[in-house]
Amino acid sequence: MRVAHITTVDLSLRYLIWAQLRGSVEAGDDVIAISAPGPYVTEVEQAGIRHIPLRSSTRGMNALADIRSAVELWRILRRERPDVLHTHNPKPGVYGRIVGRLARVPIVVNTQHGLYATEDDSRAKRAAVYALEALAGRCSDAELVQNPEDLELLRRLHLVRPSRARLLGNGVDLTRFDRARVDRARVGTHVRAAIRSELHVRDDQIVVGIVGRLVAEKGYPELFEAMRELGDEYVLAAVGPIDAEKPDALPASVREAAERDGVRFLGMRTDVDALYRGMDLFALPSHREGFPRAAMEAAAMGLPLVVTDVRGCREVVDDGVNGFLVPVRDASSLAKAIRRLGEDPVLRGQMGAESARIARDRFDEQQVVRIVLDTYTDLAARKGRRAPTPRPRRRYAARAAKRAIDVTVAGTALVLLSPVLAAIALAVRANLGAPVLFRQERPGRGGRVFTIFKFRTMRDAVAAGGEPLPDAQRLTRLGRFLRATSLDELPELWNVVRGDMSLVGPRPLLVEYLPRYNEQQRRRHEVRPGITGWAQVNGRNDQTWEQRFDLDVWYVENWSVGLDARVLARTVATVVRGEGIAEPGHATKANFEGAP
Repeated sequence: MRVAHITTVDLSLRYLIWAQLRGSVEAGDDVIAISAPGPYVTEVEQAGIRHIPLRSSTRGMNALADIRSAVELWRILRRERPDVLHTHNPKPGVYGRIVGRLARVPIVVNTQHGLYATEDDSRAKRAAVYALEALAGRCSDAELVQNPEDLELLRRLHLVRPSRARLLGNGVDLTRFDRARVDRARVGTHVRAAIRSELHVRDDQIVVGIVGRLVAEKGYPELFEAMRELGDEYVLAAVGPIDAEKPDALPASVREAAERDGVRFLGMRTDVDALYRGMDLFALPSHREGFPRAAMEAAAMGLPLVVTDVRGCREVVDDGVNGFLVPVRDASSLAKAIRRLGEDPVLRGQMGAESARIARDRFDEQQVVRIVLDTYTDLAARKGRRAPTPRPRRRYAARAAKRAIDVTVAGTALVLLSPVLAAIALAVRANLGAPVLFRQERPGRGGRVFTIFKFRTMRDAVAAGGEPLPDAQRLTRLGRFLRATSLDELPELWNVVRGDMSLVGPRPLLVEYLPRYNEQQRRRHEVRPGITGWAQVNGRNDQTWEQRFDLDVWYVENWSVGLDARVLARTVATVVRGEGIAEPGHATKANFEGAP
């Protein structure tokens, strides 16, 4: 389907809904991103997403600009004719739904990232916000609400039709925001020490971090006041851009005064995952939140949190478990909670561990992507639109194209890489002796058994009883190198030419696993196995077997020539980084013992 997403600015495309955009592309949709132009457009377009500028769009309160944006959006929708319009952010979330219905877009979906009114706002503001939501909600086919408290309020006030509202939740990239991965990624560097050196802080100082736009509603004034109360033992690291369009943007005089008090303003950073490693705790004294991403990221990185007791923040912090909830605009309570964590390293460690556990249980963005894509599919079926899966004839043509690409690329690679293959063969012969190639039966498409070819990486060493020694004892230094670089798999190019395998597909496993699969896992054999696959570029051997099989089946259901190209590109990056080569505690990966 053709799916159009609209946000206020391109920053939201890159950081607010990035996983949804890429998930839709990987599912085979024609994805359009509509927002004000900005520095992130190039990265959006490099991901295979077409960007259309909405030149009148602004973050600030400007009724005339919003009217121009609505007219501009109507023209875009009438020209592009999307099957789905997905709206985000407060302003385009309102006028986008209305314009989408007027432009006769078949399916209009809105994500409620957070109601732009809180319990502390005036009755007049709340009435205006709720009235606009009620009007816009009548124009959508589905309301995906991130916050369960917002969902309850929308239903209680009858602002949305119950049949159209669904809890979406929120999540972050748990593979990126993972303390162990960040530490592994900087080989030879102590990440925490490097970050704290950059911040010019002593070992005995407590670093309090905040990530968010430099606006008053994020609670910066109260946080600055709290830091003054805490004294020099505590250092604040503030990560985020200046949002000059917002009426409550922090004035230069306020920032300069905070800098004189020792606050480190780091600006907009792309290495925020590494920055979290230099922090001791995370603070977000926000006045209003939908479902704060930065707090989820910090939790995933194992930091204890101090946040305000508002909707959204309460979804990330269980008070007294992984952090503390404090009253809004209360600098004294904020300072007290920060000091309590700062003075008790044991408590910080316990709450940080709980944060990581909560993040793993609740904040996986892939679950959010699945709900969004399922919503499109359900609405398409309900409205009689075509489902977002290729028709049989197109699937047949795609299979023919895939096979032609496999033969052409694998055959050419065998010729061009023949000197490399010969050199590796000689090295294996000198290191391990004959035979040079490892041959083993593996199940292919439909479970048909074939012989796979790889370079040998292990010695034929056996224990006293005659059984092979564990992999860790048989794997040689050369073998580790070949596996780390995936050079041991080059002979599989011959399997591709023969038709046993494809360049991209679920990895062929052991024949003995066949009877252990459940019905869903068995679907991985509906396509040819691959040298690389969707599971390999999403964790490799770091995954559980269940996670790997889920990714394999997802590939079977969603494969396309374009998806194969993206997998091949990501494979190169994965091999270069050396990620997921072995499961922790194993030389390669533990055996699959059967579906739970």
